[in-house]
Amino acid sequence: MSRITIAALIVATLVGACTPLVTYTPPEVSGLVGVRPYPNAGDVCMVIGESAASVDYLDHTGLLIGCPNHERGAIKDRQTEGATIVGVVDRWTLLSYAAPQTTSEAEATYQGHTVVYFDPSHGTQVEYYDAQNRSYLWYPGNTRIVTGDWKIEVDANQQNRICHRYQTNSYNPVTGVRGGNWECTNLAFQQSSIQTRLAGDPFGLASGAVPYVYMRQELVTLDELARGANLSADALIELGPLSG
Repeated sequence: MSRITIAALIVATLVGACTPLVTYTPPEVSGLVGVRPYPNAGDVCMVIGESAASVDYLDHTGLLIGCPNHERGAIKDRQTEGATIVGVVDRWTLLSYAAPQTTSEAEATYQGHTVVYFDPSHGTQVEYYDAQNRSYLWYPGNTRIVTGDWKIEVDANQQNRICHRYQTNSYNPVTGVRGGNWECTNLAFQQSSIQTRLAGDPFGLASGAVPYVYMRQELVTLDELARGANLSADALIELGPLSG
């Protein structure tokens, strides 16, 4: 082995040795009580139970969870789902989910309403939810409405989730999943992409016809949707924000 190769090996070893090591400790070390991983088995966050360290943060009408301080991605995911940071206890960040609505209360915020969503992967989506739990999705690039069923249920973590089952010949171009089966999403997470909510079905989506075709991954404003559908602003009654 040449001196250059040996020198390179020593440098690489030293660089590797300088990489900081993050230490993970269970919540009990910080005086907390971990009940179970959240949201799923194997996740780093935990549902937090009663203890002297959590008493000031524990609201029995909601759900208290903790994530290791250095797990910034997991903390951000929980915030996206609707959790709020309420404190830090030693090496654990505590977050609280507000008490969920009942299933019927959550359903009432969708039934008979049109919801405008946006996320970078899909772009703008407009969906009408009728009172019989049928849905009508105006998806970017489509020339016809995607029909389906919808429901709201409570998951194993006592959080509301919204479920859709679209027509069997439909296809999700982002996930590659075809329609025909129920797919569920945390309700607060779904609501984080809501731009606005409208009374009724002003775009006539239940007819099965799209008002016009717009491109995927575009952010289309409500005014642009109205103009493209030849609707006046008076025909669109905006409602208040949703809460899950």
